[in-house]
Amino acid sequence: MGAEEEFVFWNGELSPVGEVKVSPSAEGLLYGFGCFETMGLSNGRIRFLSDHWDRISRAAADMELECPDLRERLLDQVSQLCKYNHCEEGIVRLSLHKNGRSTDVLLRVFARTPSADESSFEVDLSRFPHSGPSPLSGWKHNNYLLNALAYREAVEMGLRESILCRDGKLVEGARSNVWVLREGVLWTPPVESGALPGVVRKRVLSSAAEMRVDVREGAILAEDLEDCDGLFFSNAGMLFKAATRCGVHEFSPHLELVNRVNEVLLR
Repeated sequence: MGAEEEFVFWNGELSPVGEVKVSPSAEGLLYGFGCFETMGLSNGRIRFLSDHWDRISRAAADMELECPDLRERLLDQVSQLCKYNHCEEGIVRLSLHKNGRSTDVLLRVFARTPSADESSFEVDLSRFPHSGPSPLSGWKHNNYLLNALAYREAVEMGLRESILCRDGKLVEGARSNVWVLREGVLWTPPVESGALPGVVRKRVLSSAAEMRVDVREGAILAEDLEDCDGLFFSNAGMLFKAATRCGVHEFSPHLELVNRVNEVLLR
């Protein structure tokens, strides 16, 4: 957890981080049985809350996790954590964890860890293959080991993100959706590939006309990186960002396109 994160809400109670108690028999702890949402926080407000809420609600229903009255308390709890953790810009993370017939609920608010060089966004292909499409692909489930290992791999190499591939095709970033610009068209892998249906991904696809960019879903081969004009990543924290390098391939930062997309996203 971040250095400034002193308090969380655990099962509806404001708790110092060090005092949270988890049952050793809870399925959420033992098997990663649960789901989560990572949401961008700006001026103390959650970006795209309705989209995040819809996704975690669907996942919770599919997993048969109960979380009564959570939506009604969420904004007040986030407001309190912004105050206690001295953070109005950063990340809100809501996670649900199965505990027998009940559900443990963890709410966190913390600052994003800044990069040493925000102008550089270097990535590479991960040595960990994506597991492929499954009924779990549409959920942000707590069994997150593959993504965590891929992201740690990137950090240890001094990179900002790692791309998970399957059968020679790009699927998604360890913590993001991936896009390439090719012949004026912005492509992203389809969810049928196993890519997470990201909240920002959804908004870029639905707002393409307003962003004045041709956006399509389709397979992206790893070898296509050699000829594409740009490489981009999106998630709720960083919104839409261009990579400057992937392995031996260098890319333009496409500042005009990135600024235009983010301007529409933030309206």
